[in-house]
Amino acid sequence: MLRGLYASARGMAVESKKQEVISNNLANSNTTGFKKDIVLVRSFSEELLAITGKGQASSLGGLAESPVLQSIATIYSPGMLEETGRDLDLALTGAAFFTLQTPAGIRYTKDGSFGMDRDGFLVSGDGYQVLDVGGRAITLSSSNVDVDEDGEVWEADGQKKRFVAKLGLAVFSAEDLKKLEKKGQNLFEAVAAAPSAQGLGQVRQGMLERANLDIIREMVDMISVMRVYEANQKSLQAQDEILGKSINEVGRLR
Repeated sequence: MLRGLYASARGMAVESKKQEVISNNLANSNTTGFKKDIVLVRSFSEELLAITGKGQASSLGGLAESPVLQSIATIYSPGMLEETGRDLDLALTGAAFFTLQTPAGIRYTKDGSFGMDRDGFLVSGDGYQVLDVGGRAITLSSSNVDVDEDGEVWEADGQKKRFVAKLGLAVFSAEDLKKLEKKGQNLFEAVAAAPSAQGLGQVRQGMLERANLDIIREMVDMISVMRVYEANQKSLQAQDEILGKSINEVGRLR
């Protein structure tokens, strides 16, 4: 009976975490370049039920335990590209990330809604400087620029174009993507991963990448999670009532 109580409680804890993650996904459905999260669960290894008689244990069978939270994983599938027409709006195809300098160190993002600050630096929406391939901040004399597919930034210089910088794009292997950590503000930190410059995606000027989630799918998942949570809750209440009767009525001496 106690095992059943624990199993139901664990099930409620898992579903509660799923609700939290799905709610965060929905809250960021309009966040540029947002990557959704999912909850990964695992089952307890099957527990052997046994009875001991005459000093020896004999098997009664197995009982599968309820799932428990394993981890929260980020899905890095690409979102749809939306055309904006702004010169400093940039989107990336493939697994590339923009590199930013923040007060907390180097961070990576898929959000290419950039601007130019009062000092002429190319910055993110939160004011963090965008870095070039050499790790230097990119400075502009005008927001009217051309950015090619390779990430090279050019400015008009009379009848010609002047090369400004090449965006510092970072690519992570499939294994290293699992090691990236979300740090808020749509940023990622490479804690135990190292970016490379191999297989870079292409830059799309005048476009932004939308969040990689389907709102309808997330809503359906939320409803499903709530139903499972309620089922575990009712199971917990029923087991608690049975346990109470077992203690207060069945075992009563008359």
